[in-house]
Amino acid sequence: MHRNFVAGLIATLACWPMVSSAGANHGSSGQSELLVFASAEALRTTDRAGPASSIEGLGSLDVLGSWTSGRFRVMGELVLATDEQDMERLQLGWQLVPETMVWVGRFHQPGSPWATHQHHGQYLQETISRPAIEDWEDEGGVVPQHVEGLLVESRMDVGSSSGLTVSAGAGVSAELGSDGLQPFEVFDPRSTRRLPAYSVQIGFLPDYSGENVFGVVASRTGIPVSDSNAPGVPGRVDLSMLGAFVNLDYGSWGLVSTLYSITTRLSGGAADGSDSMLAGYFQLLGRFSPTFSAVARYEGSYGADESPYLALFEDFAERRLVLALRWDFASKQALTAEWADSHNLHSGYHQYRVQWSAALR
Repeated sequence: MHRNFVAGLIATLACWPMVSSAGANHGSSGQSELLVFASAEALRTTDRAGPASSIEGLGSLDVLGSWTSGRFRVMGELVLATDEQDMERLQLGWQLVPETMVWVGRFHQPGSPWATHQHHGQYLQETISRPAIEDWEDEGGVVPQHVEGLLVESRMDVGSSSGLTVSAGAGVSAELGSDGLQPFEVFDPRSTRRLPAYSVQIGFLPDYSGENVFGVVASRTGIPVSDSNAPGVPGRVDLSMLGAFVNLDYGSWGLVSTLYSITTRLSGGAADGSDSMLAGYFQLLGRFSPTFSAVARYEGSYGADESPYLALFEDFAERRLVLALRWDFASKQALTAEWADSHNLHSGYHQYRVQWSAALR
């Protein structure tokens, strides 16, 4: 991971002057934007069945940059954290027509409403944790969240004031190994094989200029398994998902919710079979003042305990209750405290988190 990050950073910095020069040669100096988010977190996990507990300290710096010249755009996201250094996204884009972009590179798959609407910087996220079904691959996630390939994003008018957003992606995605899902790395594509991944998101905007959205998502991802000769491990997994989501914010309150219907088919190797289940979450936000807010989130699933695919992820939380309090104590800085009662496929545990987050730029 460290080598991949360094290679990506060097390649990006090396290409940047050439891209800027190309923009200047076409009569435009271009426009750039840089966002920097920082966070520091303390996490304590306790086992409900006994006195066992663990304490962790986490810190991260999330840098998002973009450069636009005419119809051409470059966008990247770098994450420096105590447990990882990674190039989250690297995209080259071309504006086909107004409000329609075509991208190539590494991006967040459109089949995840949380990734596309809750952003990535911790300061922009109302809770410290993500729903288990939306977790990143390298944090125990069960759904591939990164794709390298082609992404099309469009926004269009519907009626006098409403709108429609459409995002569709196709490419290659994660591999399943002994440490869980491993996403395709932009600058280290050494995996022996990758399978196609397709995803789409369609959202209805009651107000074209607003962020409130209702929508549907669909995805189909082929996941190769690197250790398919191990007992109970398949040679490949075909993961299909259909979902409906809502993301509302009316100032004093907000709602974020998604429900997925998930089908998996395991084939080859030492395991075969298929299963289906439901998984989702319901998150309600209340703002008491411009500086104080509270969040309650419930995550649940049906059929997860009988899924041979999820049996490969022992730490997946099939049920969780999250409560969080946030205090925006200074300009672009916040303190958040979060408690979670989680149940995975074998046991239950509590997690206590405290986090400082900020938008530095």
